[in-house]
Amino acid sequence: MPELLTAFRYRVVLEGARAAAGFAECSGLEVEHELFEFAEGGQNRFVHKLPTRLRPADLVLRRGLVPVPSELWAWIEAIGAGNYQRRGGEIRVYSADGRRSQAWRFERGIPVRWSGPALSATQSAVAMESLTIAHEGLRAG
Repeated sequence: MPELLTAFRYRVVLEGARAAAGFAECSGLEVEHELFEFAEGGQNRFVHKLPTRLRPADLVLRRGLVPVPSELWAWIEAIGAGNYQRRGGEIRVYSADGRRSQAWRFERGIPVRWSGPALSATQSAVAMESLTIAHEGLRAG
């Protein structure tokens, strides 16, 4: 039986970025077919459902807030200034012995949301930031 992979041995690689910090969470590894519904005349028992576009979900990356301006923040500011730097990237999952076992590549990503930490004087949790990346395709490889 093949080895099942764990959800905590992974790495996110963004093109054109140095590894400033690892990400604590990565979500949005998801694609969905849009459907075209066609009601055939005289056929009242069902509606034909035909797949059309494959729509990827946005990726959401979360990590602990670092005390220096990050490359992620610089990417967002560049977009706001009209410098649309689209980047590809890869999410890699590793086996227990450290071998790369699975990967998903996204194409032409662009940051669409940054969220800062929820600050509270009554908690001692790590301050987290998140970045949402819209992209134009996800493929396994």
